Order: sequence, then C-alpha cells, then structure tokens
Amino acid sequence: MGPKSMVDSGDIDAKEEKLKLLRRAAESHHEYCRSACNGFGIDRHFLGLSLVKRDDEELPDLFKDPVFMRLKSWRLSTSGLPTCPGFGPVVSDGIGVGYGLHSNSCLLHVSSRR
Repeated sequence: MGPKSMVDSGDIDAKEEKLKLLRRAAESHHEYCRSACNGFGIDRHFLGLSLVKRDDEELPDLFKDPVFMRLKSWRLSTSGLPTCPGFGPVVSDGIGVGYGLHSNSCLLHVSSRR
C-alpha cells in the first residue's frame, strides 16, 4: 500500500479496496510493533550496535552493505502521541504519521518535507 493507492476516485469498489489495504497495513504495523515490544525490533538492535563502535574501529561490513543502508532509511515513520499527534518524517523523502487513538475517534497527522 502506498499513498497513491489512497487517492479518491469516488468509486465504491475502490473505496472498499482502500479500506482493505488500510486494514492490511494497520495489521502489519500492529504485528511489527508487537514484535518490537518483545525485543524483536531490528532497528533498535542495529542502532545499539552502531553506537558501541569506537571512533578508531573500522565499520563492520554489514553496516557498509547497500541493502543495510537502504534498511536504515525509514520512509514511513509513525508514533502514537495521544495528546499531540504531530510527528514528522525522519528522512528527506519520507512521511511522518502521528496518531492518537480515542474511544470514539482516531486523530491523524500526516506530514512530509515536500
């Protein structure tokens, strides 16, 4: 699912497909968050490893790999901030989504640098 898939065409079938895509994205995000809370979030572990390297040490090959470099570029950055849902992107071509979940509503703040 990408932002272009959510552009409104006015078609009822398209709206149902968008809802299905949104639900799939939300389920995927929920599973990733659950895994991260249980210690399986890879970004935190890699950040920790990169921070313990001393200045006089050479960067390990893993950190030089093009796939790893792409992995570090979080184009979609999210945060649940119940009282202030603003959250900005963390990379220049990314999207930041802040959200606040309430009993009868969901506040969303979507931002980008362009």
